[in-house]
Amino acid sequence: MNVPSARPNAPDAPKISSFSNDTGVAGDNITSDNTLTLKGTAAANATVKVFDGTTQIGTATTNGSGAWSFTTAKLADGAHNLAAKVTDSAGQTSAASATLAVKIDTTAPVAPKIASGDAAASTDHVTLAGTAEANSTVHVFDGKTQIGTATANEKGAWTYVADSLSDGSHSFTTKAMDAAGNTSGASSAFDVKIDTHTATPSPSAEFTKVVQNWNDTVTFKGTADPHSQISIYDNDGAKPIGSVKAGSDGSWSYKTPSAVSDGVHSFTATVTDKAGNTSSVPGNAVLGTNSNDVLKSTSANELFKGNGGHDTFVFTSNFGADTINDFRASGCGHDVVQFSKSVFDNFADVLAHAAQSGHDVVINAGGGNTLTLKDTKLAALDKADFHFV
Repeated sequence: MNVPSARPNAPDAPKISSFSNDTGVAGDNITSDNTLTLKGTAAANATVKVFDGTTQIGTATTNGSGAWSFTTAKLADGAHNLAAKVTDSAGQTSAASATLAVKIDTTAPVAPKIASGDAAASTDHVTLAGTAEANSTVHVFDGKTQIGTATANEKGAWTYVADSLSDGSHSFTTKAMDAAGNTSGASSAFDVKIDTHTATPSPSAEFTKVVQNWNDTVTFKGTADPHSQISIYDNDGAKPIGSVKAGSDGSWSYKTPSAVSDGVHSFTATVTDKAGNTSSVPGNAVLGTNSNDVLKSTSANELFKGNGGHDTFVFTSNFGADTINDFRASGCGHDVVQFSKSVFDNFADVLAHAAQSGHDVVINAGGGNTLTLKDTKLAALDKADFHFV
């Protein structure tokens, strides 16, 4: 009796390993290419049927190694779920491959708009703001040269700071690129004239905080004119120990690259705007040691940090607007403020000119001379905290 031969098993489901071209952001499967080339693997020398959803859109043949490739006809814009099945030489058909989900988008965004620009004639930077397609990338041009990009938020709003601009006329335009890589036409131009040689007030800056770190490096923080350059000097050195650029909001922070030497340091600074105008920062940052230090005020505005120990802070007439960041008003190692008798001559006189301002005590000596004791309670002050000479 003849026994029929066993029916071969169906081949394994094929694989779609890649598609091209994936324009725009690679890997997001959103593309402006509507004729996709699929590549994959399946059983050798077999027929691969390619589907878009439930509709067969073509076939390919695997080679002796099982590799196959298929290029679609033009696909409509929108979502496409691509899959494949393979039929071997015995006529057995596999299950479907994993689905490759692709979104086709061949429509370019509407041209963005530059709605406003914040610029002063004497500065070299302009803040541009506008609208574009939501979540698109906005390419910013000055004339024909691209100078940067911004990202529109989910509502389509975007901003961009055009910095380091040369004197003269500037014509800004923008183009929007969506996730598929489609690029819009150009926006209307926004024209600005830059003239950094226009007479302006001297640039300004100040120290707001000085901290000695665990490794004896020092961190400075402060405020300045936006985008200005602050150079910091140690004990009236001829060369700056470092420099930092203020941000668009004027804030800046600088950390010394190495430890400072043991001893009292008086740090000064200069500030330079983009037009090259330089002025001295009207104040010093004075840093003590962890020993008992005598820290003397000058006519500049000092920001003191005693840095530990039983410190004495000395103030004579016309001492400016000074601040002690770490004044200790209690304990056996409390700090001392020493006033010249031409300023105050007794503790009652000090209290009569002192007031609580938030967390701080402000002592007003008149004539623009003030001393701020940070994080200090007025009620905690004692006559032992003050000397008069």
